[in-house]
Amino acid sequence: MKKLKPQRVDLEQIERFLQSAEKKLASAHKILAFDEEACLQQAYEAMLKASLGFMFSHGSALEVNLDITS
Repeated sequence: MKKLKPQRVDLEQIERFLQSAEKKLASAHKILAFDEEACLQQAYEAMLKASLGFMFSHGSALEVNLDITS
């Protein structure tokens, strides 16, 4: 299991993660009609970003670099 470490984040950073998650989820919904696999990938990425936003809102993050900030 990965260790958690305290992170300094601001509300703008959390909001950006949550907005990105919302965009990816909306994209997944649109893609579902013609490409189920791509839809699942987008939904998975949305879940990761939403989870990171939640963790940041509580002041923690995984110690590893997940490289999903795009």
